[in-house]
Amino acid sequence: MPIQADTLAFLAELEKHNDREWFKARKDRYDAARHDAAALSAQLMDAWSKLEPIPPQEPLKTLYRIYRDVRFSKNKDPYKPWFSFYIKRGPGRVGLFVHIRPGDRGMIGTGIYDPSKEQLAAIRQEIDYNAATLRKVLKAKRFQDTWGALEGEQLKRAPKGYAVDDPNIDLLRYKQLMITRPVADAEYRGKGIEKTLLADFKKARPFMDFLDAPLQEALEKEGKA
Repeated sequence: MPIQADTLAFLAELEKHNDREWFKARKDRYDAARHDAAALSAQLMDAWSKLEPIPPQEPLKTLYRIYRDVRFSKNKDPYKPWFSFYIKRGPGRVGLFVHIRPGDRGMIGTGIYDPSKEQLAAIRQEIDYNAATLRKVLKAKRFQDTWGALEGEQLKRAPKGYAVDDPNIDLLRYKQLMITRPVADAEYRGKGIEKTLLADFKKARPFMDFLDAPLQEALEKEGKA
């Protein structure tokens, strides 16, 4: 089911009138828009669960809060003019991220954004041992046609324990490992959007599986498995 036009309209208006009084007077529209985004989450979860078991999740609870934490920010706008949700695949496994923002600023993605020290060490060890597999995943045509290149912050130098001239230093320097693709308003409004997102996340599955192995290893070392 497509995202409703008023959901995108509400978010666009919120960006222009980002204050509590405006928001309070339109709480009914916010609630409708929030449930609209949660409906897409529910559809994508249902579709993905047919590929592999995933933890039970309440669709509304997969959504990130719209309220901004302004305590340490120069931007004092109280609300985020977008909806984002994250579908978990289970402990030690990367999930599915969907970002709905009007003005053709939506996107989907997967990977790891804020790894712990243990997680990053495990990922780098996996790259050190098995970089050829990751390179094959990233260079596959069906992957590149949808997801493009690996993204994320990188160290300027080699990470501790690895040589500057390591043949895989280009991958080892990553502090985040993510892939994203943009989603335009018209695509979110299109019939069968959940099928489109499912198909694209399926193309990302080899990348997700590559990260899952070291993340699960790190989970075991942390004693949380």
